[in-house]
Amino acid sequence: DVVAVVMAAAYLGSLTRISGTVFENEAGWNASVAAVEASLLKQLQSSFVGSPWLCRQIDFDMCDVGLQLSHPRNSHLLSAAAQHIDLFVFGYVVHEVEAQLRSPGTPVAEGVGGVFPELFRLCAERQVSDPSSTGCAFLFLDATTR
Repeated sequence: DVVAVVMAAAYLGSLTRISGTVFENEAGWNASVAAVEASLLKQLQSSFVGSPWLCRQIDFDMCDVGLQLSHPRNSHLLSAAAQHIDLFVFGYVVHEVEAQLRSPGTPVAEGVGGVFPELFRLCAERQVSDPSSTGCAFLFLDATTR
């Protein structure tokens, strides 16, 4: 998802410097994230003259969206969200962990748990404390027949 944002910015001639962090529950993704970052930087250098600086970095960190944001396992996500994340992209994770995000039998209309209640509250508080900020945007990319 970070790659798509960086490539779109490069294509549009944006001057915005983009960094991203992949927060994941499986440590095995770390090597893949590093390989994607290296490939992206190489592509930017060869295809978009003068734009390798667009992508500052792509980091990897651990989190578990099934746990509260304040849980120690999510401390890096909490710290990042409190400071500077403008766009949260949840790609195919909400559907995968749906059972962890709400009590069995609870209607979806009653909301979800995990990181989301605290994360939504934190982003709302950031916007209230600094009305000039752009706030937080959320993009959920889940595919399900339900």
